[in-house]
Amino acid sequence: MKNSGNPKCKNETSSSNARRWFHYFGQDQAQVAWSERIRAVMGALIGLFCTVALGRMLGELVGVNEWVMASLGASALLIFVLPSSPMAQPWAVIGGNVLSALVGITAYHFIPNPLFALPIAAASAILGMFVLRCLHPPAAAVALIAVLGQIESYRYAFFPVMVDSVVLCLVAVFYNSLTGKQYPTRPPKPAVELPKEKKSREQAEATLDALLTEYQEVMDVDRAELIKIIQSVQSSDNAGEQLERGELESAQPHP
Repeated sequence: MKNSGNPKCKNETSSSNARRWFHYFGQDQAQVAWSERIRAVMGALIGLFCTVALGRMLGELVGVNEWVMASLGASALLIFVLPSSPMAQPWAVIGGNVLSALVGITAYHFIPNPLFALPIAAASAILGMFVLRCLHPPAAAVALIAVLGQIESYRYAFFPVMVDSVVLCLVAVFYNSLTGKQYPTRPPKPAVELPKEKKSREQAEATLDALLTEYQEVMDVDRAELIKIIQSVQSSDNAGEQLERGELESAQPHP
């Protein structure tokens, strides 16, 4: 007979249901220390201030009213909060934003109806970023901004889009380095590996390739970081197996 009237069981069930629902309200995101939160926020503040100030100065110098793009805030979030993300690297930021601006301006010129111009511009920009391997989520908004703003001059892709993107990335290089974050990410240095280490890396790469093939989605994590994680897990598993084997051997009676 089920003890459905047990208050303890009811409380546990309610707690479990609450945790399931709260998953959809940010519980799937990792906890971040306040020191890291402040570091990222201050980086965005400094980066945006420098970019906006320089953009305004250049705009007044050349007589251009468009000296900042609205999607810059989203780019700053990626660059300072997720500096190791492939989508936050300089090529992704600069290439993605410039490409999307060019696509948006072209869509405005050739597609008079915004109902079609807006989605076509954004989708074409995403496709272009896939091809050029410069996926940068905020860049899709640049294509929409170009259409909504009825921007006719391709100069917009150079200034403010490219200039602002370059300045923001330069500030990020200095700030992230000063605060202990590597930006941009660097390719792994070629090193002489022992046969055991080489085999471990090859196994990790094969495991990663198989997982990515099965996953069939864009991963917002650097490949080198994923390989490190897989190697750490494999090393931990091997250490656990060796420990368990040692305990079993020590537990066996000796003649």
